[in-house]
Amino acid sequence: ESDVLVAEGKDVVEVIETLESDQVDYRFLDMLFCEGCIDGPAMDTEQSLMQRRKKVVDYTRDRVRQVSNSAEAAPRPKDLNLRRDYSVRGYTMPLPPKEELLRILEQMGKAGPEDELNCSACGYPTCREKAVAVYRGLAEPEMCLPTMVDQLEDALQELETSYHRLYETHDKLQATQEELVHAEKLSSLGQLSAGVAHELNNPLGGILLYSNLIREENVPEEVEDYVRTIGQEAARCRDIVSGLLNFARQSRVQLEPTDINAFIREVYEDFTREVSSGINVELDLDDDLREEAEIDAGQLRRVLLNLLRNALEAVGDEGEIRLSTVYQEGSNEFQIVVSDDGVGISEENMSKLFTPFFTTKEQGTGLGMPIAYGIVKMHRGQIAVDSEEGDGTKVTITLPMEGRPQQATQLLGESQSGSAGSALRFI
Repeated sequence: ESDVLVAEGKDVVEVIETLESDQVDYRFLDMLFCEGCIDGPAMDTEQSLMQRRKKVVDYTRDRVRQVSNSAEAAPRPKDLNLRRDYSVRGYTMPLPPKEELLRILEQMGKAGPEDELNCSACGYPTCREKAVAVYRGLAEPEMCLPTMVDQLEDALQELETSYHRLYETHDKLQATQEELVHAEKLSSLGQLSAGVAHELNNPLGGILLYSNLIREENVPEEVEDYVRTIGQEAARCRDIVSGLLNFARQSRVQLEPTDINAFIREVYEDFTREVSSGINVELDLDDDLREEAEIDAGQLRRVLLNLLRNALEAVGDEGEIRLSTVYQEGSNEFQIVVSDDGVGISEENMSKLFTPFFTTKEQGTGLGMPIAYGIVKMHRGQIAVDSEEGDGTKVTITLPMEGRPQQATQLLGESQSGSAGSALRFI
């Protein structure tokens, strides 16, 4: 009928756009997503789809009218016998054996009678009649709507699970890549630091020696103040060089079974001697952490005291510092947490925490956190910092209960001199 517009394949979009702009008489739009004959080789493609279709419809209507007029004018045959005889032929298709019927039902997702919904969505009244049709080759077992819905849900769940696994893997790969980049930076800086530290040690020693000798002489008070300043600044440089050597020296972890809670209590007692009365230092030990863990107590003590002193500077004259342990049940790991309610760390500085020589302190060397990072890594552990500016800082060290001696050095391997040399290797 001329009031029905059929749009096929890619032309559907064009038809919809034309309907929105043109005044047309069509009452129905039949969209067929396949290629039709309206775009045949004999059609003028410069015209719109509806103009082309109108040509086909008009041509067809004219031809039908011509054929009808010719048929009416043609002589009618007489004595034309159109009779046909038919006979009934009995034909019974075989029913499947019970075992085959059950197999087909299971193939259709009907493992038991409770799965036979008999919904008729496939066109058969019951699931068993559908199975019979499959046996006879008249139907496909996959054409079961409830089973297809279940399969789609299972596929969707599998895709979601795969997506989450892929996302987690991507995060781990990204974290590993960042650690490798950081390790490479430390490697280069370690090599440079070792060489610079050894070259500076001798002249610094001479400056300190001669400044002390001058102060022992009878010199004017003004000159003595200058010499004292020279000695103080040289001593400060010496401390920086010492930090460089600690950052760059060859150092293996000596893992020994250690009662972690007892170790943390000793660190807490050592630290509280440095704290003024206006600051509250809390100790929170996890009683479930009963087993001994393999750590290098000396190096780990150095890390914790550095973190606690950072927290002490962050809280100022008043505040709270917490030192705690957490046992990760089932993972064979434990955590040491140092937190404070101090000034926090700005978002800009968070990415620079473990960068050597970066510091916000007036007298800092910027080597404390990089050294802590290396020591934790040698323990096969992780160190994470959670902080917001003005809202305190939380540093979490995660370590395995059982470690193994590292073949790698803290930041440097053997140098040509044998005392301090190349770079950090993380395992």
